[in-house]
Amino acid sequence: MAISMGTPPVNVTVDAAWLAVDPLLTEATIRAPAQQALVNWCGDAAPRSFANADELAKAVKAEVTGKRENYFYLQAGENLNVETVIFRTVVPTDSIGWSEPKFFQELGHPANRHWLTESVPSKVLAQCMNTALARGDATFMAMLKGGLRRRAEQEYLLANMVKGALWEAAEVANEFKVGIAVRGTGLTAHMGIESGDPTKAQEFKNKTSKNVDVVLCEELEAAQVGTVVHYDPRVEWNSRDAQVQSDNGKSPLFAAVATKSDWEKKKLTIPNRLGRLGPNFKRPSDKELEDAFFSRSKEYLEEDHEYRKGHYAPYTTLVGPYIRLKARPAANMVGDHDLFAFTDPEEYGQFMPDTNPRVAQAQRALQNKPTFQAQHGGIWYWQPGTGFNIGIKAKIMGAHGPEGSEPLVYIMPHKLVTAAYYVADADHLASVWSNATWTKWLEKTHSGALL
Repeated sequence: MAISMGTPPVNVTVDAAWLAVDPLLTEATIRAPAQQALVNWCGDAAPRSFANADELAKAVKAEVTGKRENYFYLQAGENLNVETVIFRTVVPTDSIGWSEPKFFQELGHPANRHWLTESVPSKVLAQCMNTALARGDATFMAMLKGGLRRRAEQEYLLANMVKGALWEAAEVANEFKVGIAVRGTGLTAHMGIESGDPTKAQEFKNKTSKNVDVVLCEELEAAQVGTVVHYDPRVEWNSRDAQVQSDNGKSPLFAAVATKSDWEKKKLTIPNRLGRLGPNFKRPSDKELEDAFFSRSKEYLEEDHEYRKGHYAPYTTLVGPYIRLKARPAANMVGDHDLFAFTDPEEYGQFMPDTNPRVAQAQRALQNKPTFQAQHGGIWYWQPGTGFNIGIKAKIMGAHGPEGSEPLVYIMPHKLVTAAYYVADADHLASVWSNATWTKWLEKTHSGALL
């Protein structure tokens, strides 16, 4: 049998493996599938080695349930996850946007009142603000401006969070009496999430794909922007050669990160690639392409062995430039909804420490929600132990500050959903309308740009 246990590892029979695993399977419904999994593993070409019975039981559970604990679970320096990472999702049979219209109509800060009717285009409201009628009537001007502000905030919120996940978070906020601050996920990932694709777990450090990746990776389809990818952007790379190299016991394909000469060679291929993508493709800037080229090369060198042979390998498979889960081999992973922090249910933006049991309860609930499927704890709680990780946290937190264009999606009890900035000096959240100079985010919305 291709299973060994202990140190040094000793091959075990199916019977011995089952005797070790059986007492550790607390769910009766998975006993039969677990037995089948052990039998199936007999035919594995590569042996499976486990330190002890607990590790074997964990792997069997992952095989038959499609779940596994987060790689950083209980590791020092990481916020403790309280539940298994969700790898299986349920495709919704109908749209929450249609079944709960009132909730989505009321998104945004209530201080900005809706315009009298939604049938009037934002462009018309903006034009009316420049009329003598509006300039001479402060109340009328406030109505026009409030209507545009409410629409801008709603547009931002809906572009940064899948409707199903937004509704699920609102339910959790009500049930556990917490506020929930969430980092938005890119609009390109929304269709994948709504289709039931698995979201990116915390341990996978590869970023979700953007337009720059479509240009740099010949194998990446433009329609798959928003998926989690793994590739080297150099001219010489292709997924077939990389797999052959790995099969021959050598990975990654290159021995070192890309050089300036590699970039100069790549630049010569970009005009042809852009030509094939067509005139409607939004071309990234030269600097964006160059920065992404070196970043992806470094990322590839660091992670390639882990996906093919290392600690991700039992759970992942590489299909072209895409990282997929063995539990979901037909679906690409997409960007996830990242938790930022939990807050007091009554005090707007006041953080709740993770020693409060409601934090763990709410996080567990969000991890079990089929659309939200939270993959890890809030970034605010993370206590990084190295200078490098401290820098990563600072960069993430800063992106959601008033100088950035990425406010958080902030869900409070009673179905109140607003856009909020993280104010570092005061260490709390504040509505994007708290300061008249906080306008950078408005450029990302249709109605906000008109303001």
